[in-house]
Amino acid sequence: MAENSIQKAALSQFREATGMTLRKEPGNPDGVVLEVGGLEWVFRILVRNELREHHLGGLLEEIGREQERTLLVTQYVSKPLRERLRKSGVRYLDASGNCYIRAGHSVLFVDERKVSAQRRSGLSGLWKPTGLRFLFTVLLKPDILTADYRSMAIASRLSLGTVAGLMQELERSPYFQKIDGKWEVNDRDSLLERWVDHYHSHLRPRLRQSRYRFAPELWRRQWTQLDVGGSSWGGEPAGALLTQNLQPEHFTLFSDRSASELARQFHLVPDAAGEVEVLQPFWNTDYLPAGLLHTAPVLLVYADLWGSSDSRNRSIAKQIREDYGV
Repeated sequence: MAENSIQKAALSQFREATGMTLRKEPGNPDGVVLEVGGLEWVFRILVRNELREHHLGGLLEEIGREQERTLLVTQYVSKPLRERLRKSGVRYLDASGNCYIRAGHSVLFVDERKVSAQRRSGLSGLWKPTGLRFLFTVLLKPDILTADYRSMAIASRLSLGTVAGLMQELERSPYFQKIDGKWEVNDRDSLLERWVDHYHSHLRPRLRQSRYRFAPELWRRQWTQLDVGGSSWGGEPAGALLTQNLQPEHFTLFSDRSASELARQFHLVPDAAGEVEVLQPFWNTDYLPAGLLHTAPVLLVYADLWGSSDSRNRSIAKQIREDYGV
């Protein structure tokens, strides 16, 4: 949904839910006025198409000192995120009419409004887990779009039929265009931004995941001496290796190894609260092998760090994007 449509829907649903009106501020396309108790309150609207929990850290940075006069408007805010926004003091309004708006001593709070039918209608196949795996390969190797379907399927670890269906989806996607009969990425930066968002909300939660801790503890400090062969570091350890500017506190490892193999190779023992997160690789490691530093593809390292609520990790993500041309 376009930003103007989100804003229009949100203002309409606010009126329906509260009986009150947020009217546009004259001469200011980004301003709205709310009248409460005979007083007028002016807010700057900040529109976001999608809002996920991993966005909160960056959102708070962006709002900064303008928090008291900013109203976040978005398509939908999940219940857990609504609670986090309120605790952080962020005013919000979504296109379903859910809102939290402080105006002086007054608070307008609407919760549990049903998600719109438009949102329930579903995502394009490109933004579902299989599509996200395909797009990951395309972002890293755009020339794959000129290959035959079988090569695409092998590179993306998908079936031939799935790839054929996803290629049809390109016809309806604004991120791709056909030039002289060949598909090309149309707006890589926007495609990457949306991929990172949906990776966190739709793909990463679906990966087989387990947690461990280093045993003995000394391997937490000496992790760079481990033989990673066949696996690859992601997240903070990968950021440390790529920038030499980060001390990992939480470890992400992409590996297909069994628990017994992980125990021998990485000195790990199962622990639900452990500092080591082991995730199943979702890409073709033969087509996209780990680099000399034994990290996951740099784009994925960037995505995991950028999606962190830790400002330190987000800063490293920015450095990686600049240094490695993500």
